[in-house]
Amino acid sequence: MEIINFFEILNLIKLNKDLIKKENEEIITIFKKVNEIVLKREFKIIKNELNEFKDEKDNLISILKKYKSNEEINEMIESMKNSSINTLSKNDSKQEKLANKFKDEGNVHYTNKKYLDAIKSYSKALQIQDGGSSQSLSNFTKSLILHNKSISNIELFKKYSKDDNDKNGKTNFKTLIEAQDDAIESCVLRPSWFKSYWRIGQTYHLMGQFELSIQFYNAALLLDQNNKEIEEMLNSVNAQLKIMISNGDDGRDYQREASEYLKLNKFNDFQNGGEIELPKPYTPSELSELEMVSGLSKQWWLDRSIDNEAHLLIKEGKYDIAYKYLCKTAKNGFTNSLYGLSILYENGWGVEKDLKKSFSLAMEAANKPIKNRVNTQLGQSRDSRRSFSNNNGVIESQYLLAQKYENGIGIDIDLGAAFYYYKKSADNNDLNACYHLSLMIINEKAPQSIGNKEKQRQIAIEYLKKGINEHNENCINLFEKIK
Repeated sequence: MEIINFFEILNLIKLNKDLIKKENEEIITIFKKVNEIVLKREFKIIKNELNEFKDEKDNLISILKKYKSNEEINEMIESMKNSSINTLSKNDSKQEKLANKFKDEGNVHYTNKKYLDAIKSYSKALQIQDGGSSQSLSNFTKSLILHNKSISNIELFKKYSKDDNDKNGKTNFKTLIEAQDDAIESCVLRPSWFKSYWRIGQTYHLMGQFELSIQFYNAALLLDQNNKEIEEMLNSVNAQLKIMISNGDDGRDYQREASEYLKLNKFNDFQNGGEIELPKPYTPSELSELEMVSGLSKQWWLDRSIDNEAHLLIKEGKYDIAYKYLCKTAKNGFTNSLYGLSILYENGWGVEKDLKKSFSLAMEAANKPIKNRVNTQLGQSRDSRRSFSNNNGVIESQYLLAQKYENGIGIDIDLGAAFYYYKKSADNNDLNACYHLSLMIINEKAPQSIGNKEKQRQIAIEYLKKGINEHNENCINLFEKIK
């Protein structure tokens, strides 16, 4: 390991040789401590060690203060306070300048939200070598470029999450893994910089591995104690952990979690719709007959009729009226109307867009019991446009909720919860859920508790075959790729 000699770097004179020796020993001690903290693949933090590491850095600052004060020394002290030890080692080679040119180009792309272009520029910078040597760039420069590439991939992941998951599912998660690898390497090269720990924490947070994300957010805060952005992210992940409930068997009780969430966040903002005229498809005698034949109340049949009309209006783009219809029936607890309102709030159709309200509505609908499985022909004689499903929206809501958990729509990403709700929906033969559940397994996003890779693959094939039997194109194509 190259020893940093302040005498040579700053070209200062009359420095105490004992102090120079001591400062170099301090830096070596820091890097030894880093080697204890940093493991490339099994990257974990022991808080006591990180505290010791911070103490070593503070000791180095105190040593610098003993030098004769001048502008350069003061700048170095400020640099140290900002956790940038590696700025003491500079490299003004042609390779370094060229790498910085690509880095600056990447920064412009990032600012303009052209994340793929930014990643390409940062990758070019990292490929620069000197005579075949991989050591051409200083640790500082390489760490900075890796960090910038990492945050670009994180933003790209967020962008993909808003797109069609059918097309971006695999690329999406691969992007997040690459972001984490870059952040870890950045941290290894420049372990005193808080931002590298921050980015690692973000990737674990987005992966739904909340305990690990907390470790790295805390590490970043230890090195930059007044960072409000990191504090907000830490508060967010702690809030997510609070609603997680163990079932006592190394698993989670998702139903209890849903119940606790809805106690605090249940949607009640139903609009009364004013004097809007509601559909009246049945005569009193017809309602009595339907009630007797099906065992369901007259109100249920009325709600079902209004709900169906609302969904037809959504297809026609008449969102304002659809919203008022759905509020009428959702207030009565009609599940498919809760599902419909969730769709409206997610897209901002006929109502101000609100992802948290959309999530709450989907959560409530997905956790209602599946019942009212009735003859789909009942009640359709009066209106040939009506096409009722054979359940009241629970299965569709389970799939919708899984999508929200997988992609962080109105809630932090939680892959465990996403898998749970996809499976519930797939077990009730929702073909989209069968496909996405299999896709999660194939892309290694499923909980490890379901078994080893071979067992997971067999589970994926089992659900894909459900879709294949119903001629689902997505399931057929995915099965062809993995068989």
